[in-house]
Amino acid sequence: MLNAWQQFNTDRFFPNSGRIFRLNCGGYGVTPACFKDLIGNQIPEIEECTRLNSRALEFSVHDQFSKINSICFVDSNFMKVFGIKLILGNLRTALAEPLGLIVTESTARKLYGNTQVLGKAIIHNKKFVFTITAVIKDLPENSHLKINGLTSIQGLQIISENNEKLDDCGGWSQLTYLLLQNPEERQSCEKKVNDLLEDHKMGTGDGKIPLRLEALTSIYFNGENNKFDGSSHGNLLITLAFSVLGLLTILIAFITSVNFSFANSEKRQREIVLRKIYGASKFNIARLFMADTTVVFILAAITSIVITELFKTSLSWQFGFLTGTAQSRVEFYLMFLSISVLLGMLSGTATAIQLSLNSLFTDARKILTGAKARKNGVTMILVHYFLAAIFLSSTIICTQQLNFLLTKNPGFKAENVLQLELDKTLSESTDYLKKSLLKIPGVEKTAYSDAWIGENHGKSSVGEKGKEVLCNFFSVDPDFIDLMGIPMVEGRSYSWLNSSDSVNSIIMNEAAAKALELKNAIGTIFQKKILTGITSDFYYFSLKNSMEPLIIRRLNEKPRVLTIRLTEQNQNRTLDKIMKTCKEISPEFKNRVSTVKDSLNNNYSVERRLSKGIGIYAFIALLLSLIGIAGISIIRVQKKRKEIAIRRILGASVSEVSLLILRGSIHWVVISNLVSIPIILYISNLWLESYANRIDVSPIPFSITLLSTTLVTILVILVITFRACKAVPAEVLREE
Repeated sequence: MLNAWQQFNTDRFFPNSGRIFRLNCGGYGVTPACFKDLIGNQIPEIEECTRLNSRALEFSVHDQFSKINSICFVDSNFMKVFGIKLILGNLRTALAEPLGLIVTESTARKLYGNTQVLGKAIIHNKKFVFTITAVIKDLPENSHLKINGLTSIQGLQIISENNEKLDDCGGWSQLTYLLLQNPEERQSCEKKVNDLLEDHKMGTGDGKIPLRLEALTSIYFNGENNKFDGSSHGNLLITLAFSVLGLLTILIAFITSVNFSFANSEKRQREIVLRKIYGASKFNIARLFMADTTVVFILAAITSIVITELFKTSLSWQFGFLTGTAQSRVEFYLMFLSISVLLGMLSGTATAIQLSLNSLFTDARKILTGAKARKNGVTMILVHYFLAAIFLSSTIICTQQLNFLLTKNPGFKAENVLQLELDKTLSESTDYLKKSLLKIPGVEKTAYSDAWIGENHGKSSVGEKGKEVLCNFFSVDPDFIDLMGIPMVEGRSYSWLNSSDSVNSIIMNEAAAKALELKNAIGTIFQKKILTGITSDFYYFSLKNSMEPLIIRRLNEKPRVLTIRLTEQNQNRTLDKIMKTCKEISPEFKNRVSTVKDSLNNNYSVERRLSKGIGIYAFIALLLSLIGIAGISIIRVQKKRKEIAIRRILGASVSEVSLLILRGSIHWVVISNLVSIPIILYISNLWLESYANRIDVSPIPFSITLLSTTLVTILVILVITFRACKAVPAEVLREE
């Protein structure tokens, strides 16, 4: 519940969160760099407009290299828009210089071991000197923005190898945020933005795609309409499901408390009767039980809060648990404690009312053997097993979907393929590096590209005016398509023997050819180049997404990634030799190396955490179910002690006595499982709809759940019955 609370409060800690909006176009959170200057001061509803472009940069400090993700190039008014405060430094001058750098506390400690870093110089790419001008606190985890450092967007033009321009209207790679004077003027502002930027909007065959102003607080849960924005996104359906599951878990704990209070109240019957004789009212009796149960609930709540605080870092790492801000956690804990006090009072009151409604001279045993007691026990069994069935089946379905994504063919040969991120020295020694690596036994092929398989690619709109399509761009050398085993549907791949390919040719995937409505496409002129080939569709990012149009260009600039196909034998030894060769060419090489499989699978971390999280819920629900069934079984066995003793004297076996007890429980387990099926189907289909590639829900999860809960229940009841049968019949029958 805390995790859900933090997710629903994502980005709300920014002082201006209610007035900040982000430009969105056709499901993409990215916009051209020129939009800020085009909007300028021409729309009175806009108080400020600012941009953000996030990069991973490698810095060297005292000849030690550290790669820092999420270094954000921003406009000078970014701090004002988001209300970010400095711990050290001057807000007015922090971003005044193009290579001035504001770092977070954690980044400062990573680079220098402390936060006293003002004025220190760090070097990027061996030639760009950044000066640390300020320090800020780390942003809470519950933000769609990930910031480890801030620097001037003017510096992007200085360090960029592609000579990025801030007045470029063609490349869609910036995040553009607007701070409105009044959030209620959003619609009128949106219309004015569209009118002003009409000539620069993306177009399709159906016309220009309108720009939207998306509220800052809705970005986190709207990942589907903010593709490739580099932000963190959550799943609203999953968060709502966990919220409900958390509440239901507390509910079944409450039901367990009430029912066990009823079951254990026999010991207090004489006390209650005596209190009533001496003039105690129903309120007095209720207050007695309320005090007992409320203390237990409060102690349990405090214990859970302490455990959560102590292990929040571990929870965050294991299950994607968001700790959020300290203030937000305190607010939640106070609410949670209040709920616990209320439930404790209700539990005690329910028990007191149940007991005080009985006549003074009613046999106390009737309270336990009456219809109400049985009804309460049945309610507990039904609720417990209903929730356990939902959790267990959901865990299995989630695991099946994850395995499906991990094992589905992405459209190319991903096995035995490494990706290696090049540093500057290696990217300038491409020919020598290739020749050196191909001499290593175990290296079959190598190829260069400008992007990492499994990560975002550059995007731009292409096509005739009015029929533009937003396409991903990928630059590769002539060996890449063959190395990856990507089938050519039409035409040919790039060739080293055809030198004109680098200038005159272009290749695209089937999705791009279809989106651009190209027929008999091979040989046609496209973007002043000849379309020489069409590849089959392949998943270069994630199988969660639908297939997107891709333009594959011949690599002409310095490569960023080296792809290597290995033989199946001695891959660890081959990898060691590859790393040794890279370090011989570039002694300071420390960049990442990963298999293509791992790069693709990194996109499914949410699914892994979800599977773990639901699995924990399933364990808790099943445990509570077992406690409940054990409690009811113990009560039932206690009622039938004399009957069991007589049956044993008459020769009944332990198995026959167990069947007697089982008859009253197993059918409720089956009913609970059957009732849960339509609910699980509805929830799982809602969740699976967010995947372009998904499984069909089969009867297997429900069968496994039914079998598991039934077998565990039988085992618990057999243990309890066996213990009851061990009692000496004569001693049981002598009891009054």
